[in-house]
Amino acid sequence: MEKGTLRKAGRVVFFFTALGFLLWLLDRIGWDVIGNAFYNVGWTGAALLLFLGFLETFLDSASFREAQRGRIGVWRAMSYSGAGAVVNVVIPWEAGEAVKGTLLARHMSTSDAIRGTVIWNYLFKLTRPGVALAAALSAFIFGYETDNPAAWMVPAACLASLVPFFVLKALLRFGMAGLTIRVLRFLHFLRRDGDAILNSAKELDARIRHFRTESPGHYKRVLLYQTLARIVAWGTWGIGLQLMGLNYSWALASLIYAAISVSGYVVMLFPVRIGVTEGTGYLVFAMLGLDGGMGLVVAVIMRIKGLLSNGIPGLFAAFGGHERPTTRAS
Repeated sequence: MEKGTLRKAGRVVFFFTALGFLLWLLDRIGWDVIGNAFYNVGWTGAALLLFLGFLETFLDSASFREAQRGRIGVWRAMSYSGAGAVVNVVIPWEAGEAVKGTLLARHMSTSDAIRGTVIWNYLFKLTRPGVALAAALSAFIFGYETDNPAAWMVPAACLASLVPFFVLKALLRFGMAGLTIRVLRFLHFLRRDGDAILNSAKELDARIRHFRTESPGHYKRVLLYQTLARIVAWGTWGIGLQLMGLNYSWALASLIYAAISVSGYVVMLFPVRIGVTEGTGYLVFAMLGLDGGMGLVVAVIMRIKGLLSNGIPGLFAAFGGHERPTTRAS
């Protein structure tokens, strides 16, 4: 019981730690620059951005719930997804997915929690670069107001960012969990109950592979809600740039969104995300021949929007109890 209380407190600390890093970064940028950007956005604009942020989080959470076959409520899924997203900001290499798996274990078996989380992340590696590619192509179709040749790198990067999806698809086909257990046994890191663990891993692999055929309704809704969430994010960048006084065309805003979206794969290579993600805003704007400093400010405001839209529902995950698992027809 004491350990459970400490874990709950730790989830809250994660959020405030991320917020502390963000405040430090704002101070380094300069409060006058940030203040001018906030002044341009205004209270109405801030409310609109936050609403869009909550809508994106809600759609992602609805998708996450479908990946769990409806075993948890959508609002609980939103709190768990929010907590995981905040942890991913503070701790690198998708540690938030482990947090979500731990929280889900309150309501279902560990294997079911892992399966749903893997499926959600698997399809996310398709929908995120897919919508980014659509945004980049639309920018070229409708014409963006910059002649910087580096802009041609954006659709190429979007195509390259689809590679992790196909790699994971191949791993799932060959049995990702089972392969991992075999490697651990070969390296002698796994000594006890190796056969039992290997059999459990093979069973988990089979359940992940058969999710599409066994639950086609849930599978389609995971894709649908994830795609809608990315479209909302696309629109949020377009609206946000206008609110901040950057009168870019929708085509240029789409190109910026696509570049920012796929830059997330580069950010994952770094040991921290706070500061690095905002730095990509500077680099993307500079690469497109725009004001890099303004790109940094825009990225910071979007970071605040993301922390609030994920952190506020994520706070409730620390106090969530157990609920009876629910099921729904596919």
